[in-house]
Amino acid sequence: MAKGLGNGFPVGAMVGKASLKEAFGPGSHGSTFGGNPLAMAAAAAVLEEALSDSVLQSVKQRANC
Repeated sequence: MAKGLGNGFPVGAMVGKASLKEAFGPGSHGSTFGGNPLAMAAAAAVLEEALSDSVLQSVKQRANC
């Protein structure tokens, strides 16, 4: 997930179930690139560009198959 999120720029990312949310509060899980301002700017730019309404709608349709 992190490779795509950074579009080639090193970014750290983690996904988990909502029930685990309390176990991973701020500062409890680190990564080499976690919180790096440039890495976060790269990820934000990718998310803004890549997650258009049409892409999200396509994902929702496929998830309901």
